Amino acid sequence: AERVARNAAIQNSAADLLKRALVELAGQDDKVLSGATLVGQVRDELIFEVPKKSAEEIAGKLMALLEGVMKLSVPLVAEARFGKDWSNPEPIKMTASSAR
Repeated sequence: AERVARNAAIQNSAADLLKRALVELAGQDDKVLSGATLVGQVRDELIFEVPKKSAEEIAGKLMALLEGVMKLSVPLVAEARFGKDWSNPEPIKMTASSAR
């Protein structure tokens, strides 16, 4: 029961951070997400459709936004992946700090 309680607190915190990120995204101008369409959310993931040519640029902007959504005593780390379909996405090799 104790493990379940700790896990629930962590999962709820992740959900709160994601909601805050969605509010931040909604307040961004079109330059940040130019050509990107939010098509889904699964647990702690946001799923976007983006043009292949701008996937890396948009991923960098999104990662920077997500990693900076709240200042905590531990770092928030975002990852990005892309692919032709959702079955086998490849990681985008960058960090938000290198995209800034």
